[in-house]
Amino acid sequence: MNPRTDLDPLHFEVPDHTNWSRNNIAEALPGVCTALGFTFWFEPNNLGVLRGFRAVGACDRFEVKMPERPEEFLFGAFFGQAAINLSAQQPFFDRVPMFSRSAMEEVMLSGEGDGAAAKSRWHTLRFEAPRLARMIWTALGLPRKQAALRLLTERWWTLAVGDEKPRTIEGAVRTIVEAHDRFVGIMEIHMATGLIMGLLYARLARLAAMAGHPGFETKLVTGASGIDETEVLNGLWKVAHDQAGLDDFIGRYGFHGTAEGQISEPSWREDPSLLESLIDEMRRRPEDQSPVGLQRARERSRSEAEQAFLEPLPITQRLKARFVVVLTRRFVQLRETSKASFLRLIDAARCAARELGNQLEQEGVLDSAQDIHHLTLPEIADPRLCDNPPALREKIAGRIAQREKYLHVELPFNFSGVPTPLKAQTLKQKPDETKPGDAEPDQTGIPKTLNGMGVSPGVIQGRVRVLTGPTGDARMESGEILVCPTTDPSWAGLLMLASGAVVDMGGSLSHGAVVARELGIPCVMNTGNGSKMLRTGDTVRVDGSTGVVEVL
Repeated sequence: MNPRTDLDPLHFEVPDHTNWSRNNIAEALPGVCTALGFTFWFEPNNLGVLRGFRAVGACDRFEVKMPERPEEFLFGAFFGQAAINLSAQQPFFDRVPMFSRSAMEEVMLSGEGDGAAAKSRWHTLRFEAPRLARMIWTALGLPRKQAALRLLTERWWTLAVGDEKPRTIEGAVRTIVEAHDRFVGIMEIHMATGLIMGLLYARLARLAAMAGHPGFETKLVTGASGIDETEVLNGLWKVAHDQAGLDDFIGRYGFHGTAEGQISEPSWREDPSLLESLIDEMRRRPEDQSPVGLQRARERSRSEAEQAFLEPLPITQRLKARFVVVLTRRFVQLRETSKASFLRLIDAARCAARELGNQLEQEGVLDSAQDIHHLTLPEIADPRLCDNPPALREKIAGRIAQREKYLHVELPFNFSGVPTPLKAQTLKQKPDETKPGDAEPDQTGIPKTLNGMGVSPGVIQGRVRVLTGPTGDARMESGEILVCPTTDPSWAGLLMLASGAVVDMGGSLSHGAVVARELGIPCVMNTGNGSKMLRTGDTVRVDGSTGVVEVL
């Protein structure tokens, strides 16, 4: 762990020459972490990620170990917010077979980092053949591993939050530690899947450009059956239309929730009321707007795009291109599957942490059950946890006070060394435009255009709805365009109800982009500050191909 863990586990001190980014990790771990939440993610995003690099031939065996110094960590935190160490990961990106750092960063990190020139064919053949063989072997086995892992994790989660829910301090600690250890293994597979997916997507983009259809890759990877988020939406649609019961839905998908990567935040399993507004709005939507109807429309659209893409290519290139399309679509699906698996582990740890907090409060060790979230995972796993309750409560009080300060700090998406914090802006909403869950707009003026990354094609004009989170009272009215800071799987319902989406951070393979393409709505990612510059009630035109958002 960070040498400062005992003092402040949520803030690292690193040299100025290290480059960091929040652009990808903020999707999975949004906002300010708690001590337990961050340390639960820490080892999986260091050791697990290194194992993922190793699986695709980009990392040697001796390099798969926990880093010792903060500047070597692949994953860290500043003022409570998680970040990825670009300087530490870029050398591994360079070693991904048949690829380059700049290409990988374009699809995985929205073009962040300093990039590198593409590798020469001679360099590839001479030095990368063994790495390429390893990556191909891994790719061939991933579908089978993912299927087995999903089944195993589903069963374990069902027991961990149900019949075998921990009832003692020892049982709760054991469940949290087991969930964490399983997370390390899943992150290895998730990272390997993501790297191969990124490579395939970049290849597909190059082939589309060669065929005279630049940007067609966003149309070619949609309509894949079995995407976890579309399955969740289909289940929720059935609940809304009295075709299935809410209890059965929670039994399958209750691990999702608001800011679901954070252990301290509630899941649908704990608070089904978080789904009420989504169910109410889905109930009012016609059948042709159901997830199944949208899926069929995307399949037709994809088929037309695939035909237009393949026709200009020579026969040999056509076969290669078709193969890349199929593989890319498959790995996009697999990446969402592994994401659902680790979210189940987080929910199991959430359930155990609640029980552990309750038990320690009853025994007088903690003042409040919620205080458990301000202890680190190593502290919770320490057999001496309850030996000195006064000292423990003093430590927790200090961390609560420090985290409260972090809640009022904003950070840039990309920075070197320790970032300079910015005070969170105090914003005001248009009169009579505020609804629960809405973000408040900036008062510095509205720009004429916002520029981002077009990740889901189409053009839509409509009224803006700025939301800061998928809370239970957040609503989307018909025809509105969702504007938000970032998305995770809990946003899928709101994306389905929106006619378009504009997101501050993310790229072409971010969760919001994948779901938007499956739903067939135009989407622009990586605008930087769209959720602050736009206001609920503004009218905009969103071009999901060019990445331009025009304020009307």
